[in-house]
Amino acid sequence: MSDRTISGKTAIVGIGATEFSKHSGRSEMRLAVEAVLAACADAGIAPAEVDGISTYTMDNNPEMEVHRLIGGKAVSYTHLTLPTIYSV
Repeated sequence: MSDRTISGKTAIVGIGATEFSKHSGRSEMRLAVEAVLAACADAGIAPAEVDGISTYTMDNNPEMEVHRLIGGKAVSYTHLTLPTIYSV
């Protein structure tokens, strides 16, 4: 087993989403940040505690930029995979 695996070392502890609309008046980045902040609130953690983020190929928001905008500190894990949701 690789040292780079996250098996047994990670958990999804909160979930967040924004409303679904075609004309929210907010950028994709703003919606991503709102969803991540909602997930943090659901998990009962401060955004600065997020140390890993996973996004999907249809997402136009760079993981590191989302992490920076939520007030994240150190990142130990990023991942890009398929369809569009955020895991924090």
